[in-house]
Amino acid sequence: MSTPNLDRLALSGVRFNQFYAAPACSPTRAMLLTGVDNHRVGLGSMVERMPREFANCPGYEGRLNVRAATIAERLGEGGYRTILSGKWHLGTDAGDAPVHRGFESSFALLGGAHNHYGLDQTGPWLAQNIASKYRLGADLVQFPEGEYSSDLFTDRLISFLGEDRSRPFFAYLPLTAPHWPLQAPAEAVAKYRGRYDAGPAALAEQRVARMKALGILPANLSYSLAPLQAKWAALSSEERARQTRAMEIYAAMVEEMDRDIGHVLDTLRADGRLDNTVVIFLSDNGAAGEAQNIPPRAKLDAKGAPELPLDLSLANMGNPNSFASYGPLWAQAGSWPFRETKSHTTEGGIRVAAFMAGPGVPQGKWIGAPLHVTDIAPTLLQLAQIPERRKVAGIKRLAIEGRAIQPHWRAGAEPPERALFWELFGDRAVRVGNWKATYLMKSTPGDVAGGQWQLFDLATDPGEQTDVAAAHPKVLNALAGRWDAYAASRGVRIWPVAKPATVDLRREKVDDFRCGGDPRAS
Repeated sequence: MSTPNLDRLALSGVRFNQFYAAPACSPTRAMLLTGVDNHRVGLGSMVERMPREFANCPGYEGRLNVRAATIAERLGEGGYRTILSGKWHLGTDAGDAPVHRGFESSFALLGGAHNHYGLDQTGPWLAQNIASKYRLGADLVQFPEGEYSSDLFTDRLISFLGEDRSRPFFAYLPLTAPHWPLQAPAEAVAKYRGRYDAGPAALAEQRVARMKALGILPANLSYSLAPLQAKWAALSSEERARQTRAMEIYAAMVEEMDRDIGHVLDTLRADGRLDNTVVIFLSDNGAAGEAQNIPPRAKLDAKGAPELPLDLSLANMGNPNSFASYGPLWAQAGSWPFRETKSHTTEGGIRVAAFMAGPGVPQGKWIGAPLHVTDIAPTLLQLAQIPERRKVAGIKRLAIEGRAIQPHWRAGAEPPERALFWELFGDRAVRVGNWKATYLMKSTPGDVAGGQWQLFDLATDPGEQTDVAAAHPKVLNALAGRWDAYAASRGVRIWPVAKPATVDLRREKVDDFRCGGDPRAS
């Protein structure tokens, strides 16, 4: 994939080779903006997949609650202009809009995914209650049909940046590309035709070689790609063609994203602000392995096709009226050699690309210490020289849990080792040093470990392929005990089974439920 702007940024700053997010987008975004664990701020589970008995429990409201202040609220009180353009996914009600969480200027997709050309706002999309919604400030607005999402969000951000240059700014650009549905300009897709014909295992092999050359992976690391090769070979030629086309579109979306990020940087360079601006880039979860090739919750006809104006043919893939994802095999290639993909607490679900660059940030440096998305908020406060206050916007808030990243590049200031914890959809994980314990609610393909803790030494086994629990039972028991203490302190609710009854709180109001699962009397 061609990403010249991101490449230049990364090389001009510090790159993080062990940076962690949550296994899915909304929990990560909640922690990114607050610096507080997602189970305390409303996104203990995804709003689309809330266990019925958890709905309306503290930390499981399905929206960003007010227990923690956002970084926009904190920086706004410190004199910064605060801007958002892109995906919000932290609440769809009017009171949950970014304008009410500290963003002075905002244009936001309220949900988690959308048609990248704005074709899902009216007609049958509206009739089926699956239309995408947007807010410009407090007002519901239409996405201009026909514009491309990355271009539109970027143009709005640039417009906001030009409105007031008298104050320092904080800008948040959460682009939706390359999230499914995979759609991109035809000329961009054409550049990648044939690039991935060798299949996902070949791509994984190339990327591992590159990571070894960069020192991200041990030079002697060796994992078998035979299972991935076998799954690809088992597909029909027609299905391989569809999945290869999906990967071509995905690559084009990433290139378009990079181009638009370049436009933002060029704008700041032209008006003299880039030299005083720190840029942070990160992903919100591991590669998305779900096979989502029709719109979620769409009404289906007798043949199982969505009753929507879509053309799902191979020839139409990537166009505005198409719908496709790139599926589990390309996702695993993108995550390789890390285990599994998005939605899991394995390394492939939570270890993400991240870097920062700008004044005061060393150039060309790698940081190998484990870092977490909650570290971004305190890092920004330290950059802005704004102290953390417990009372923000007149409300007493939770203390930030993350730690500023700056000590990692200051001589003699390396922070002490800490424990990192995860939970989502019942999957759990804890990392201390190079030890990581992972618990999956259900077995994943080729994995018999569902329902029990596993132990991995990430120093020698970053892909979590060899469970060493039997050889180190005391280590595993200690880590599992620390996870239990974390869960109790953060209000984590334990999923009773792998697939409990869930509700979509975008369709059913959270206030209609009592914590414990009983609907309120009507």
